[in-house]
Amino acid sequence: MALCLACAGVPAFAGPPEVPPPEYQPMQFVDDEGCLFVRADVSGWTVWVQHLDAARQPVCDRVPTSLNLPDRAPEASAVDAI
Repeated sequence: MALCLACAGVPAFAGPPEVPPPEYQPMQFVDDEGCLFVRADVSGWTVWVQHLDAARQPVCDRVPTSLNLPDRAPEASAVDAI
């Protein structure tokens, strides 16, 4: 049986505009707009769910998470391979 949350009046919340990389381990993430998201692991997939307050409003006005990740090496382009 398929479950239609939107049909049941449950709002669908999008994840953060920018998703933390897979190596990001903390359970919470604050996006660039200051909104708080919580990690949820569902069937082996990581999903970022917007945290809501008691009035079911998004929790925002937080300091964005600084990822401080090492720079990745640039990927080789098809031209570089020739």
